[in-house]
Amino acid sequence: MAKMIKSEMETTINMCGDSSIASIYTCQPKMRNVLNKLCRTNPEDCRLERSNGVDYWFSMSVDCIRFKPIRKPSEKQRAALAAARKIRAHKQDQV
Repeated sequence: MAKMIKSEMETTINMCGDSSIASIYTCQPKMRNVLNKLCRTNPEDCRLERSNGVDYWFSMSVDCIRFKPIRKPSEKQRAALAAARKIRAHKQDQV
């Protein structure tokens, strides 16, 4: 299996307006793992069509595909996260 550089790794999602199935191609290990997990947990909605060990082709119900905006924490949430990190770091220093 050839090692790919990051710029060569891609994921492509094809959805047609008249089909309820999307085809997904990926050679990104993280995306492959996510899709393989979906295949195991939701075999009726997602399945691996073929693979050559580097490239993977999946088919998936378009109802399972979601795009969401990046979540930006508020000032209050950032402060709470910073406090939690301090507590965690303090506990690790004591060990």
